[in-house]
Amino acid sequence: MKRRILTTSEPADDKLLRTRATAIPDGEIGTTNVQRIVQDMKDTLADTQLGIAIAAPQIGESKRIFVVSPRAFAEGADFLVCINPQLTKLSRDKSDLEEACLSIPGIAGTVRRSNKVTLRAFDEKGNAYTSFFVSSEIVKWNVKTLEILDRVPTYYSIGHLCVPG
Repeated sequence: MKRRILTTSEPADDKLLRTRATAIPDGEIGTTNVQRIVQDMKDTLADTQLGIAIAAPQIGESKRIFVVSPRAFAEGADFLVCINPQLTKLSRDKSDLEEACLSIPGIAGTVRRSNKVTLRAFDEKGNAYTSFFVSSEIVKWNVKTLEILDRVPTYYSIGHLCVPG
């Protein structure tokens, strides 16, 4: 079921969005309640025009879950569900990326992120997984002048190719 996306412009929403989300106990990960939250997140994200990812607090659930849209990945990919995610390794090499947030409409900014990240999480069925994300770029060159015409940041992960934006 599609839900309303909470925004920082609403005081009650802002309070929930700034509250640290709670982990889901291991025994509850595959339950109908958690699967309902994940499905609502997928439905809500799919209904946005530009959304790439959404976190459970953005639909009013203060839980440690985020979902990445298939539109962020190569054709044929499915939603990436991360329950109780933990960043286990971050590279020292970083890049500046333009990002926006569905809960802060109309505002985008530059965020410095690690180029390589190892993430541990559970999917909505309770299966644990580790994923390794590596950032890179697709660069279009003018062959005659060697001038860079366009750059698109990309992220490689197990089974996924992500092209943001």
